[in-house]
Amino acid sequence: MKSAVITMAHSNRNLMPVVLYGCESWTLNKLDEDRLNCFERKILRRIYGPVEESRGGWRIRHNYELYDLFNDPGLDGQAI
Repeated sequence: MKSAVITMAHSNRNLMPVVLYGCESWTLNKLDEDRLNCFERKILRRIYGPVEESRGGWRIRHNYELYDLFNDPGLDGQAI
């Protein structure tokens, strides 16, 4: 989990300014918010990785699991 913390710090420092560049002048509608949230979840899934199930298989994390691990307002909250 330490590597996830380091990766999140790297993501927040290097990736988020690029994604949110010029957000002060954006007019966010529902579609834009959904796209930002989808992008954020995609990044979080790559950082936190899959979950091993008790049956021996692997699955991707659900959205609520990602938001439980990542305690932050999210991209749409930062863009507003």
